[in-house]
Amino acid sequence: KLLSTKTLSFDIKDHLTKIGSSVEEHPLIEIHPLHLNNHKIQSVLIFTSQNAVRLANKNNALKNKIIGKKSFCVGQKTSKLLENFGFKVIQMRENANDLAH
Repeated sequence: KLLSTKTLSFDIKDHLTKIGSSVEEHPLIEIHPLHLNNHKIQSVLIFTSQNAVRLANKNNALKNKIIGKKSFCVGQKTSKLLENFGFKVIQMRENANDLAH
């Protein structure tokens, strides 16, 4: 029996069922975007998650102000997502502590 702390896709649950596992899902994290009115944008941006990248790109007013900016980020997947959205990634580290240094 597996416990997942996030909602799994149908394909993953189906695969686990086929190999004889049962899955219990208990999503522990919910993401709620902040609606900021004052977008004071710096010359360099820091993204600590893929969710932050996706949310920034959903907000058209913010997206227009940040597109093309140089960025630092945490994680390879976040880095690839930033590049897909047109950002130049200056530095990527696997955790925020390493990125801070």
